[in-house]
Amino acid sequence: MSEEIAHRPLVPNILTWLALVAVAEGDLDQAGHYLQQSLNAYTKFYAADGSHISPRDFQYLERSQLIEALLAAARIQAAQESPDSAARLLSFAEQMLQERPYRLDPPVQAMVDDLHDQLDVPALAPAWADGRAMTLEQAVREAMNVERHETRPD
Repeated sequence: MSEEIAHRPLVPNILTWLALVAVAEGDLDQAGHYLQQSLNAYTKFYAADGSHISPRDFQYLERSQLIEALLAAARIQAAQESPDSAARLLSFAEQMLQERPYRLDPPVQAMVDDLHDQLDVPALAPAWADGRAMTLEQAVREAMNVERHETRPD
């Protein structure tokens, strides 16, 4: 329906929130599945070539909703005990927030606060720096790894 009314961000945004509900219910497989669908929808809707979101395409993207999707991915990675990946995603998302201030919804801000409490930031300094250095495409690729439960050698 959102496609019919030309409200493209609605589908991926709803899928992101479904992923967060699944995490809260402890269903990490379903959370990863919803998040994968959300990120695929963002790519489909906003990528000029349909395969990845380039910096040029980024100007048309609903940034706040993509930031929420990346934060959801960080939450899922933390729940899957992949703290380095969670730190990279959280760091990248927070850098996006600094570049273009956006006020997170209270439940998302609470999740970010919980992630900061859960992740040992000093021990994850290299991952945190890697997140700050990532491109948008790298961050989306990292976020898409949650469904497959991949862990990168850290």
